[in-house]
Amino acid sequence: EMADQKTNPYSPMPPRIVVASVQTLIKRLHKFDATKWRWRLIIDEAHHAVASTYTRIIEHFLQSNPASHLVGVTATPKRGDNAAMGQVFDHVAYEYYLREAIDDGWLVEVDQRAVHIKGLDFSKVRQSKGDLNEKDLEAILKDEQILHQMAVPTIECANGRPGVVFCASVHHAHLMADVMNRYKRGCAVALDGKTDKKIERPREIQRYKNGEVQFLCNVGLFLEGFDAPETSLVAMGRPTTSIVVYSQTLGRGTRPLPGVVDPYSEGTPNQRVSAIQCSAKPRMLMLDFVGNAGRHKMISAVDVLGGKYDEEVRRVAADAIAKSKGEVRTAVQLEYAHQLLETQKLLAESAKKIAEEKRARERERIKAQVDYSTRTVSPFERWDVSRPTDHRTGPRHDPATPKQIALLRHKFKVSN
Repeated sequence: EMADQKTNPYSPMPPRIVVASVQTLIKRLHKFDATKWRWRLIIDEAHHAVASTYTRIIEHFLQSNPASHLVGVTATPKRGDNAAMGQVFDHVAYEYYLREAIDDGWLVEVDQRAVHIKGLDFSKVRQSKGDLNEKDLEAILKDEQILHQMAVPTIECANGRPGVVFCASVHHAHLMADVMNRYKRGCAVALDGKTDKKIERPREIQRYKNGEVQFLCNVGLFLEGFDAPETSLVAMGRPTTSIVVYSQTLGRGTRPLPGVVDPYSEGTPNQRVSAIQCSAKPRMLMLDFVGNAGRHKMISAVDVLGGKYDEEVRRVAADAIAKSKGEVRTAVQLEYAHQLLETQKLLAESAKKIAEEKRARERERIKAQVDYSTRTVSPFERWDVSRPTDHRTGPRHDPATPKQIALLRHKFKVSN
């Protein structure tokens, strides 16, 4: 179902599979009788499924026929607005993380490089919809000096490799391409949602795949559904606090070249990893531009690939990468940070144990010598008078005096 291509669900031989975009299907739902067949609705990029257009489609097919099923697939199951996908899906049938896919030889390794930009300050940028506000970002990033400081490292770090540059806005994307072309003529092209989808956009993407254009500058055009395994560099020209956005950008560069792992699809992970390492694209480079983040927690590759490590390990790894002057293997840096913190923990525990043992030995050497004496106080005496105690026979008790006896008789009114 697309434009003038239409399905006839009432023909003698109706199609078993119908493929449609959400935008088209929502307009043509009336064509499909949900009660006539048992539908199996498969949604790609299923993290969008909580949107109202999607839920209308889901309700049309599933509520009309309880025997129908819903399946969703997505590489980014988290949403920037934190809307729960459990509103639509009942169960998580299968999970497969990016780090696992790399270890299993389906994706290439990730190198990371931090480029510090002088004068780049995000401290006053507002938050909007779970990420940095686009207008605030654009106002900062379209500065001529900032553009040059981003363009030059991108070209130099790419070292001839094809790359995708993600920008803060359409205007920013075109400015970035223009500045990059000043340093390397014809190396970059900017595409956006208004670029002609039938001729210009496919043509420029094909030129990129053919190596005629080195960089594609865009906003969110290539976050989903973009298949260009040639991409060996991703430049994050718009820093983000959203792990969803960062994961999507990172994923544009992790695919191996065509035909590299296909012969080993039934083989072992080691075979696929070796094939990737021997290919023309053994790994990809993620380029991050660093400035004053202020109160914001900027996402980097360590957050996406460091799922099995705690926050402290990821922080130490990210700090090390930020201080490094070259490309750093993200997985190696994460493991190094993990081992470093574990070693520091063991050393701290060892030092604590040694100190406790030292204190215990000092306590053993201390011999307490206590001199003491006791006394007995008679309740019959007005003043506190001590009476010596004989430790062999016990305390001595003197008889009451006539005066004491007389006082007691008077008090208790005893005549005799």
